[in-house]
Amino acid sequence: MSIQAVQHMRRMRGGAQSHLMRCSDGHYYVVKFQNNPQHIRVLVNDWLGTRVAEMIGLPVSVAVIVSPGPPAPEP
Repeated sequence: MSIQAVQHMRRMRGGAQSHLMRCSDGHYYVVKFQNNPQHIRVLVNDWLGTRVAEMIGLPVSVAVIVSPGPPAPEP
């Protein structure tokens, strides 16, 4: 399933510089980007940590890959 960001809602607090985005499936996601200032491996660490937690039965949020939406039109 491909999920695409359709609207930027707001920046979230914290060092990861994540953003709240409305996506093509109608849900809202907190999204982190590849150019994360904390470290280049932050996205992989979060993804793997979530998968391990799911495998051992812990309740975790769903992790999905969100593609950026189309660029905004120039004024």
